[in-house]
Amino acid sequence: MSQKARSVLKEYFEAGKIPTEDQFADLIDSSLNKSDDQVYVKTVGSGKELKKQLGIGEANPDARLHISGGIKLENGTAVNEIVDDITSVSENDRNAVPTVWALRELISDHLVGSVTAFATDEVPPGWVECDGRLIDLNLSENAKFQKLFSRIGSKFGRDKKNKNSFRLPDLRGEFIRGWDGSKFLESEGESGHKGIDGDSPSRFDISGKQIGNVIGSYQDDALQGHGHSGIHLHGDPNAKWSDPCYGSLGSGRTYPDNYAVTHFVSDGRGTPRTAGETRPRNIALMYCIKY
Repeated sequence: MSQKARSVLKEYFEAGKIPTEDQFADLIDSSLNKSDDQVYVKTVGSGKELKKQLGIGEANPDARLHISGGIKLENGTAVNEIVDDITSVSENDRNAVPTVWALRELISDHLVGSVTAFATDEVPPGWVECDGRLIDLNLSENAKFQKLFSRIGSKFGRDKKNKNSFRLPDLRGEFIRGWDGSKFLESEGESGHKGIDGDSPSRFDISGKQIGNVIGSYQDDALQGHGHSGIHLHGDPNAKWSDPCYGSLGSGRTYPDNYAVTHFVSDGRGTPRTAGETRPRNIALMYCIKY
């Protein structure tokens, strides 16, 4: 006794044939049984509104398909791969139900090369800290970084003797600055526009080579060009700013030896803060990149 195809079962009951006990058993075993298989059909409505509702593990289904229990999808009910190009849509995309795996792969692929700041010192799965480490793709344990390498290449450096290597961006202690492409301005005839990052041509790579305004380039800290007012340490207390010994430093005048710029003092808006670096107020988070 075993399950048989419909074509085989029909042969058992052709004209002139007498089905055997085993063949009747095959017929029964090849059919669904509400009690044994817990597959139920419920009729609702009437006339044109009549419809059937199927229940699996549910004797009183209240939807077209009502399943009680877990569902296992081997390769997705309709598609297992999602086309992310909206100009290329397959016929069943509108009603397709992809697997969790397919959705995870799509999202993960789009995020490769993205940098996120995490408020934790533990690196999440699928991410790696932006600590400038050298990744040698010849090592089997680094195969997982291949897609990241295809996205960012070696713009953050590599081993000169190993073309199959690249460095992660090193964002420890760094401030990220939005890249100023300014291409839209140039296309509008403003070729003289220097962009928001006025010193962009002076940007350099990790080795210190000047490479200009490209993604992954660096800039040193700096202060915008400026001048200082000064004081006259000795002399006529009634002297005016128009006198040779007064004015703004950097104006091109020659100042006497007793002319000096003083240390930082408050201008009434708070005590100036000084340190070993130039920086804005900040908070420390860990930058990681998706691979």
